[in-house]
Amino acid sequence: MAGIGRGFVSPTGTDYAEAVPTAAELDLEFVELLADGVNDRERIAEEANEVATLAEVHEVGLVVHLPTDVDVAAPHEHVRDGALLELKAVLDAAETVDARRAVLHPPAGPDRSGRHGGPGATGGRSTEDRDGGASDRRRKRVVAAVRALDRYADDRGVDLCVRPRFEGGDVRGVLGRLFEATDADVCLDTGLAALAGFEETDQAALLLERGDRIPHVHCNDVRSATGRYGLHGGPATGLPFGAGSVEFDRLLDPVREEWTGTLALSVATDDREYLEESVRRLDRIL
Repeated sequence: MAGIGRGFVSPTGTDYAEAVPTAAELDLEFVELLADGVNDRERIAEEANEVATLAEVHEVGLVVHLPTDVDVAAPHEHVRDGALLELKAVLDAAETVDARRAVLHPPAGPDRSGRHGGPGATGGRSTEDRDGGASDRRRKRVVAAVRALDRYADDRGVDLCVRPRFEGGDVRGVLGRLFEATDADVCLDTGLAALAGFEETDQAALLLERGDRIPHVHCNDVRSATGRYGLHGGPATGLPFGAGSVEFDRLLDPVREEWTGTLALSVATDDREYLEESVRRLDRIL
């Protein structure tokens, strides 16, 4: 595992002043901060010296997760322009704290009902949704935004990784189109891929085949009420590592000596004991 860095995605409500020392105490190489909530972009920028110094003192690297509700592919031009400006400002903040990487997770587009964000979301249908061409146009806008943000990040020495959604369950198709249309790297979310029907051995094969474009992985454990990965049973995501249905040994065993990158434990709780146990379980596999 010489080429694999370990870290965790800091929960939304966890202050960077707590998250960075926690990573050091757990002997992790980095922490991924969501630039929202208590660690929003304005605070990171205003306290850049404090953030960077804390990370340096504790010898912990930083990854910045861009806000997830900023829609760079919205149907309205000026909304998209504002979204891009905001995410570029986050990348500026990432540069000031010497973050090595930034993760972009574009919001979900309209589902078949015309609502945004998938099951349980609310909201009416736009004119674009009703005319039947929304999905193709949204994909084109996502690609345009990824290209622009990737160039902007690269100019600032930050590696942008796109964490795509897999509407329709076509993991290889989504990633293939992203690889072909952009130069951006990818963050593979194990839970989202599993819920799309992409088995652990398939994910391992993908990391070995396209490891040059997938340097960052979110170790997101999931469980569904309708079966191992059922799509319609209200899946639980962000579970402690090993508590869900993802068989991480099948995913990581084949790649731990050949793939180089970073693994971020995506555990949606601020209970440190769950994070500590997740680290122990990950280390047993590695």
